[in-house]
Amino acid sequence: MTRKQHFQSVSAAAIIALILASVTYCAGGAAPARRSRAASRAPAPPASSGGLANSPWPKEGHDPGNTNRTSLRGPIHGRVVWTRHLAWRGGVHLSMPAVDGAGNIYIGSIDGALYSLSPARKIRWMYQTAGWMGDTVLPANGTVYAADLGGTLYALAASNGKLLWNFHIRPGGNPASYVQTLGSPGLGGDGTVYLGAILYDLPEVEAPSSLLYAVTPGGKLKWSLSVQGKFEGVAVRPGPGRIDVATSERLYALDAKGEAIWTSLLGSLEPPVIGMNGELLILPIQPGHPGAPSMSPRELYAIGARGAVLWHVPLMTRQAQLAQKPGYGTAFFRPTLGWHGVIYLGSSDGLWVLDMSGRLRAHAFPGKIVTSPLVDGKGHLYLDIAAQSSPSRPTLYALTEGRKIMWKIGGAVPVAIGPGRRLYAVVDTAARLDAIE
Repeated sequence: MTRKQHFQSVSAAAIIALILASVTYCAGGAAPARRSRAASRAPAPPASSGGLANSPWPKEGHDPGNTNRTSLRGPIHGRVVWTRHLAWRGGVHLSMPAVDGAGNIYIGSIDGALYSLSPARKIRWMYQTAGWMGDTVLPANGTVYAADLGGTLYALAASNGKLLWNFHIRPGGNPASYVQTLGSPGLGGDGTVYLGAILYDLPEVEAPSSLLYAVTPGGKLKWSLSVQGKFEGVAVRPGPGRIDVATSERLYALDAKGEAIWTSLLGSLEPPVIGMNGELLILPIQPGHPGAPSMSPRELYAIGARGAVLWHVPLMTRQAQLAQKPGYGTAFFRPTLGWHGVIYLGSSDGLWVLDMSGRLRAHAFPGKIVTSPLVDGKGHLYLDIAAQSSPSRPTLYALTEGRKIMWKIGGAVPVAIGPGRRLYAVVDTAARLDAIE
């Protein structure tokens, strides 16, 4: 679950407490093997359907390539038509929702509930679990997928919330091990679900390893893979099962059997984004790549189909370049693809606009905290902007493709665009979902 676009975050202590409350102890002997298997107007988006439902917003990031872009039109008036408070057991944080073709919303909460709401905000059904529910994903078979923080993937009937199956991660090894699932599940074209998790071997919670699981549409394990670093997310390619996996220390290109096509020493702060020409857009954080000795979080990288660096561009204002303070830098959010070959990159120092060759086109709202936007079919941007002195008080802006303000309202984070020119936004610290037209 990508929470870096939110201005408020949960403390590490709170996350560990949730893990302890919701995860079953794992019993076993040896540590998990390196690899295990079960029995044997705009141009079209670049990413394939990837097994997702043909719906307005089937997952966090919108599509298998995590572009944050839809062909639907968003709202032009900025009027809140309804609000809904969730988390009935007192939680405050919500996950990233999905929206189906009828406009129904599916969203999880820190209180362990997965909700389905009608377009008129009525609760259609609720499914209760023991742990924090993560981002929801809608496959093309009428199912809803979501994983809780404690390592269980749930498949529910989208129509009534009935449990179809669940898959629990059991890595074995240390009896005091805990699993924390992170990121939105990915879907392959054959319906395979890709689920990433972090394994904490207590008391060494500061140095976790990560695991990637491939699960069949029936809830059976296909294969699992141990990867280096903290799991950040997956992107699914068109074709026979090619997926790209980002961790804090590595970038992996895998085939449908989980075999490595190539690996890179470039880690990433966010899930990878598939660009217009099939390149991967990442925000690396780890040094060590032979071709990029000066790599830093202030650079955006484009990686080619065979793992080579196509280009990388520093993203610093003149003032930041002059400062050159040790450890000083700008915090960046995941890239968003616009139309007509544009990349948007939100940051703690404004909105960066680049083309697909990495050339800087514009730097807007300097000195402000700006989240990476959602982009609609007209090229309009929906994003949060806040003063650096008050990051917990953002304003939601709607901008034209030329970045002129259409409207603005206070206090919500845009998370999905649905049918009927409707935008959904969450007030994360109040467990509130807003519908905006």
